[in-house]
Amino acid sequence: MRSGLIRKDLILRFASDLIPASKVITSFNDLEKALKEHNLKCTNSETNWVLKRASSSNGVGIFFFSSINARDQSNTQLTDIIEPRSMISLLQEELNDTEKRRYILQTYVTPLMHPAWGDRKYHFRALVLAVGDLKVYLFDDIRVLSATDPIDMDFDHLADSLRHITNQSVNEVGSRYCQKLQNRSLYEFAAELNKWHGDGAKWPETMSAAPHAFESYIRNEIRNKTAMLFDRIRNERRYFLALSNCFELFGLDFMIDQRGKLWLLEANPDPSMAMYRDSNICKNPAAFVDANVKAEFESQDQRIHLKLCTHDDKIDASIPFKLIFSSKDEP
Repeated sequence: MRSGLIRKDLILRFASDLIPASKVITSFNDLEKALKEHNLKCTNSETNWVLKRASSSNGVGIFFFSSINARDQSNTQLTDIIEPRSMISLLQEELNDTEKRRYILQTYVTPLMHPAWGDRKYHFRALVLAVGDLKVYLFDDIRVLSATDPIDMDFDHLADSLRHITNQSVNEVGSRYCQKLQNRSLYEFAAELNKWHGDGAKWPETMSAAPHAFESYIRNEIRNKTAMLFDRIRNERRYFLALSNCFELFGLDFMIDQRGKLWLLEANPDPSMAMYRDSNICKNPAAFVDANVKAEFESQDQRIHLKLCTHDDKIDASIPFKLIFSSKDEP
């Protein structure tokens, strides 16, 4: 059982401080109430939001919009608050679905930007391996996945998914998708900082812009937050049941904001291995896209190698993971 990790509504029980401020929504009335309550407490004239289906992944069921803080809250309707106006009917249709899905209303994270990286929104994908009850390993190759079109910092185009959704599954189907620019290793992404010698970069004072320092900061933050997450959830067996002699892969998504704080966005089951097809771990890129994960491990010190096999059981890759968390009960 893994629902406490992969459902966006349940993970809040264990990681509310690791995830951007969020609230569970079950109806259009819920959304209206949440936005009005926020406006009463907030002094900002406008707030940007993302609404996500609690049980969806791959960029499905995501809506971006703004809420305007009206002066007179007593007579304000939700239709007076939400921008763009075109989003209102989409939200009504989605939230009035008879399946009664659960949703997460979450504050929009504006990522840390630098001229060396261009103007595309991005997030970090970490491949995590959970083994037994419980050891957790992290793959060294953290990927940086970017949107296709430039981010709209004025938020005038929130309905444009190719500006605001960074998932590879959404972007790679577009005609303008560029694998080389939109799916890079963290090392390559950080190294771009060396190429910038001009002004205009807004950077947190508490964090170095040196490539090695930035890369180390992201790695350490991902490692620490991932270990913290699994440490909290491992004893909540109603929501996460780790079993001996079993393993599972997860794809954890993170984003760094303009202040330099790294946020956990979500945990994905059955992560796509296609984003690693250009990695040096892959012998046959074409076969690697559809590879099966097989329980063949090679342990060495604090590392474990997970072998991927094609449908004919031919070993296609060996992925090295490094131990980042071990429960007291696990040898």
